[in-house]
Amino acid sequence: MADSRGREGHYAFSFDRVSAALWDKYEGHQQVESVEVLERRVDEDDRLHSRRLLTMYGQLPAVLRPLFGPKPLYLVEEVIVDPKRRELEIRTRNINFNNVFVSQSVSHYRESENDPAETDYTIHLDTTAFPKEGQARGGRLSKIVEDFACRKLLGNIKQGEEDIIRIITGRDRPQPEGEPRS
Repeated sequence: MADSRGREGHYAFSFDRVSAALWDKYEGHQQVESVEVLERRVDEDDRLHSRRLLTMYGQLPAVLRPLFGPKPLYLVEEVIVDPKRRELEIRTRNINFNNVFVSQSVSHYRESENDPAETDYTIHLDTTAFPKEGQARGGRLSKIVEDFACRKLLGNIKQGEEDIIRIITGRDRPQPEGEPRS
C-alpha cells in the first residue's frame, strides 16, 4: 500500500528569483551532506536539464534503525527548467534502500497566471514500503515506514520553502541552539 501526499503553495517572488534560489536550497541543510552534479545540458528547445546526486543523513525512529543502519540515503534529483514557458520541474527519488522503501516526488514551479511577479508550485509525494514482490505489504511496519518517509519529506518541503524565502531575502538560516554560526 502506497502513501501519497501533496502540497500546493505560492511564493510572492518572481519565477526568476524562485528558480534561481532552488539551486541553492541544500546549502547549509543539516541533513544534506553533499550535492554532486552528474549531468547538465541544454536541449534543442533551450530547456536546461540537470541531474544531481544528493547524499543525506538523518535521525530515524528507533523501530526503523535496524532496517537502515548508519548508511546515508542517496537521492537522484532531475530538474528541467523551461525559461520560455516559465516552468521548472523537479523529480526526486531514492536510489538505495529500495528493498525497504521507494519514494519519489514531483514538483512543478510556474509563473503565476494571476501575477507574473509571483510563482505558484505543486509538490506530490509517493512512498511505498517493502515494494519487492513477495514481501509482506500493508502491515504495521509498512505503514510506519510510509508514514515516516512522507512526514519527513513534507517536513523537508516546509524547510525548503523557508530556505527559498531566506535565500531570496538574504536572511541567514536560523542555527539550532548551541551551534555556532559558520
